[in-house]
Amino acid sequence: MNTPDYLNRFTQDAIRLSERAGARQAGRAAIQAGMPAEWEALERPKNLIAEKMTVARAEFHIEENFAAAIYWIDVKGGVRWHYTDQCLVFQAFVRQGKNWLVAHHTDAWSLDYDIDSQKPGQGSKFQSLISILLTR
Repeated sequence: MNTPDYLNRFTQDAIRLSERAGARQAGRAAIQAGMPAEWEALERPKNLIAEKMTVARAEFHIEENFAAAIYWIDVKGGVRWHYTDQCLVFQAFVRQGKNWLVAHHTDAWSLDYDIDSQKPGQGSKFQSLISILLTR
């Protein structure tokens, strides 16, 4: 992963709550400090990641200087063994000059949800998350 490029997509004081990171990260320095442990199991030589992530569905709300995105990611990966996964991401953006930067990021992994029929799976973790993120 190109860590400097990734970090430049966040505000200086961004909050990142990633299930894969396993900790609350406040600010670019904390996000950067957590990257090695989060990605080392997935990275291959030359900073390639052994996962293919495909956005399956995305919803956006955009105002003048604020935007929010909720999107699903389908994951296929593995080098020694193959696996699939599913992730739900919520991001809040602020406009800084001509750029949109992430001010808040949260995600949940290993969800059991049929995106096409929009029906939740059996996991209680998913039931509580979906009620928080998708109820309007």
